[in-house]
Amino acid sequence: LAWSNLSAPQSVVFDVLGDRYFVAGPGNDQIMQRAQDGAISTFVYVHDTPLGLDMKGDTLFACVGSFVEAYSASNATTLFAYDVKGGFLKGVSSDGTFLYVSDMLGKRIVRIDPISRTSMDWVPNLDRVPQAVQVDAQRGLLWVTFLGEFAPVCAFDLNTAALVYSIPTALTDVVGLALDCSKKVVIASRNPGRVSRFDPDATSPELEDLRVDGVACPGDIDYDSG
Repeated sequence: LAWSNLSAPQSVVFDVLGDRYFVAGPGNDQIMQRAQDGAISTFVYVHDTPLGLDMKGDTLFACVGSFVEAYSASNATTLFAYDVKGGFLKGVSSDGTFLYVSDMLGKRIVRIDPISRTSMDWVPNLDRVPQAVQVDAQRGLLWVTFLGEFAPVCAFDLNTAALVYSIPTALTDVVGLALDCSKKVVIASRNPGRVSRFDPDATSPELEDLRVDGVACPGDIDYDSG
């Protein structure tokens, strides 16, 4: 699908209940929605550049500056806005209880309890700038991608925050991350500009180039099983 009338989109997430896509990008301070017939409209205006997006049921989560914001997907009502003070947030993913966000400025993964409105440095002091995050409920992991050359793809145990996987790559700036229907890990990189996939359950996981046409400078990605 070519969405050429969107300005530098940074993230996309599929809304299963609404059968549409939400798109965030720095071209304007708003989150857009795209219907299956191609119609694009504004879903909600935000106070800063929106980056990472995630969906859980009827709730849309967005990283907006140092804030994680939540909106009702049915009517765009703001459900909450939580300030991760001192942070610049890129990726967000929910396990149904907690939100996990990547803080590029602090080089950390922050875990937020949206009920109590509290947070903790879940994985502090990373040696690279984190990008996309993705909860893998089946394996009990949180996958994380990073900026930089030879960027690894890492996974942390959801119960202990211990590092479980560090998959090496020859890629630079791995900014996109999703799980496909077979629970393989799909990533998007900026150099080279491509979408790749690997099976973390393999004895020696190897990257497979999916040869997606027209990928030059990708952002975060999502998987639409439909």
